[in-house]
Amino acid sequence: MARERWWRQMHNYRDYIHLLLGSMRREVEYAKSKDVDAQSCYNINSEAIDMHAETAYDTATKCIESAEKSIQKSLSFIDSLISLGEQLIKELKDLTMNCYDENSIAMQSCLLLEFGKVNTAVENFNDDAKNIQYSVISASNYVVLQATQCVTNTYDSAYFESYSQMISNADCVRIALDKKKKN
Repeated sequence: MARERWWRQMHNYRDYIHLLLGSMRREVEYAKSKDVDAQSCYNINSEAIDMHAETAYDTATKCIESAEKSIQKSLSFIDSLISLGEQLIKELKDLTMNCYDENSIAMQSCLLLEFGKVNTAVENFNDDAKNIQYSVISASNYVVLQATQCVTNTYDSAYFESYSQMISNADCVRIALDKKKKN
C-alpha cells in the first residue's frame, strides 16, 4: 500500500516537473525572441529541480525500505509460533509411540493424560495465534501509515522546492530582459 502511494506520488511529481520545465522553457524562448540569452537561467534551475527529484526519490526509497524492515521485524516472532505449531504436530504424531505399553490400561491412561496436555497446548497456541494476528495487523497498519506519511512529506517538500526553482527561473529571465531594456 505504501509502495503504491509512493509510485503515485512519484508519477504525479514527474507530471508536475514536466509542466514546470515546460513553463520555464517558454519563458526562456520568450526572452530569446527578444534577443536575450536566458538559457543559463533554465540550465541552473532545471538542474536544481533534477536534484530535488533525486533527493525525493532517495528519501522516499528510505521511507519504504524502513517500513518493509519494520514489518519484517514485527513478523519475526511468527517464526517461533510456527516452530511451536510444528512441535505440537510432532507431539501428536509421537503420542502413540511415547505411550506404548503392553498393559492396555496404562497405555490408555498415558494417552489420555498426554492428549489432555497437547490439547491444552493447542488451545493456547490458537489463542496466541489470534492475538498475534491482531497485533500484526495493527502494527502493519501503523507502519504503512507512517511510510505513506513519510513519502507524502517528502514529495510535498519536493513540490515546494521545485516551484521555488520555477520562480527563480522567472526572476532570472525577467532580470535578463530588464538588462536588455536598459542597454
